[in-house]
Amino acid sequence: MKRRWVQGMLLAGMLILTGCGAKNSSPVENGKDYTWNDITVMLPEDWADRCTIKEDENGFTIYQTASYEKMEGLGYLCSFEKSDAWMNYGAGENLIAYTEDGTLYYLMQPTDVACDTEDQTIVEEYGSMMEEVTTIASSVKIDADDVHYDADQYVVPVGAILPVTEEKFVMNIMVAAITMIIAIGQFAFTVGGISFNGIAIGTIVILVAYHGLKAIGKATGTIAKDDPDIL
Repeated sequence: MKRRWVQGMLLAGMLILTGCGAKNSSPVENGKDYTWNDITVMLPEDWADRCTIKEDENGFTIYQTASYEKMEGLGYLCSFEKSDAWMNYGAGENLIAYTEDGTLYYLMQPTDVACDTEDQTIVEEYGSMMEEVTTIASSVKIDADDVHYDADQYVVPVGAILPVTEEKFVMNIMVAAITMIIAIGQFAFTVGGISFNGIAIGTIVILVAYHGLKAIGKATGTIAKDDPDIL
């Protein structure tokens, strides 16, 4: 058990390092090109019989074959995806290229150990393959017009941010103001021996006032009936 925990920690460390060093990695030597749609990457030559590649409508995913053969989906190394939507840099998501027309290209990586940890040989191979992922990512070539590889210079378009209408803005401000008044006034009361202070009261008020005002807004037509309940 202890040995398996240590293996997991070492592989987790590799995942962190792999996600941080893409720009400084050396090019793949003696590699072989793999192309999906307009994305081409160079895979190490010795990966030919060590990796399994699965494609879908969004891109392709690379797995360690030794793990994948034991269970479908196991051995996840990375994936390259094409999208016209901003992914907000979630865990394991790295923008690697973009075009002037708004097409985005991502490198997706696991955030946890994704191989068969029962076999030490497989663990070691998975670790060595993970170390090569950023090198593979640095070899990416996009067959499209006006491609930019300086992903850190990409400016998120305003359209990628959900707009807030004036009515919803006013409603949010009202809810925030009520909560602030309760907090500053240090309101408190006791029911059945249980005390409720400003934090508890403020939480209740936020839920009741927000959803109550939004329900009134939808009923009166100031807020669209199909408006999502997240803002």
